[in-house]
Amino acid sequence: MTQPPYTPDQLSVDVEVMEVAVQEDNGTLNDLHTFFTEDTFVASHGMDFHLDPESNITVLYTSDFLNHTDFTYNITVNNTKSGFMKPKVRIFLAPKYDENGLPLTYASLLQYWSRWTCSKQTRLNLAYSTITRRSSDSSILSAYTGNNANFSFSGCSFPRHLLLPRGKPDGMTFRLFVMVTDADEDRAFGGGEDDPPSFCTFCGIPGAPYPDRWPMGTLWRERACTPK
Repeated sequence: MTQPPYTPDQLSVDVEVMEVAVQEDNGTLNDLHTFFTEDTFVASHGMDFHLDPESNITVLYTSDFLNHTDFTYNITVNNTKSGFMKPKVRIFLAPKYDENGLPLTYASLLQYWSRWTCSKQTRLNLAYSTITRRSSDSSILSAYTGNNANFSFSGCSFPRHLLLPRGKPDGMTFRLFVMVTDADEDRAFGGGEDDPPSFCTFCGIPGAPYPDRWPMGTLWRERACTPK
């Protein structure tokens, strides 16, 4: 990493994240599940079968796909600013241990963090507030929710069934990182959409500013500042 480290001022927003939890409906706190389901998609959209374009033949492929149970994020924050604030919440996921069962260090984790969601919320009141968001509302997921047999291109977003990594049969421990910033201060230079499409998280918006003043790869593209 050749970029200079973030400074404390860049990472301070007068909002402290007090507690973070995830939970499936009627499930155990901080315990999420993945599984396989059989589904069918249109293979001829992404594979060349040397078909005659005029033949109107559609190739369907049925297989087992990774899936997960929907869940809810509950984030408790403390707003210490002198007034109300509209927060922007970024959530990242990374494994806690390496392949040898040893805890991953901060430097090692930089290559593992994956963005789960980035969203603007209603304004925060003074003192304590709870931010709640459904996993199905993640900003990195495809907005297409129809049957895979009628697959529709959705840009650079993730398929809706691939938000969670597979894990292991006996379970796998992950770190969940939540970052809260000021949505008004994060608006893109030159404007931008208040509610941009999901694919812009990874690819930006064609012909428009990237909808965030922070660059792609934030927060894991630079080294941490050295405490004094």
